[in-house]
Amino acid sequence: MTGHPRLREQLASGEVGWEDTVEETLRAESPVAHLPFRFATEEFELGGVTIAKGDAILIDHAGIGRDPAVHGESADVFDATRSDKTHLTFGHGVHYCLGVRLAKVAKACSRSGWRFPRPHWTTCAGASVT
Repeated sequence: MTGHPRLREQLASGEVGWEDTVEETLRAESPVAHLPFRFATEEFELGGVTIAKGDAILIDHAGIGRDPAVHGESADVFDATRSDKTHLTFGHGVHYCLGVRLAKVAKACSRSGWRFPRPHWTTCAGASVT
């Protein structure tokens, strides 16, 4: 947040909510970049490349959040007001995180200020921001 003074202003004014900010953070700065290798169970073609049975496959979960085909030309820009915040931080389909509900409850508690103090931001220049 200290690197995004405009976002602090948007949050303080209510122009942007915490939920949008958290979802955009998960999209742009995914805490899970890669999962352990998976191995192809059969030969297939993907993007013009043939993947042979048994080949190691590394899935880039963080890449979906910055894919211009999904998020447009500004995919690499943090923007809590963007409408599509699609990300794979919690997985997908049968591999969707079982703890996502707990994570969302924790997020709601932190937004409400319960148990967590309101942050007091200080910039590098020493100007205090609340």
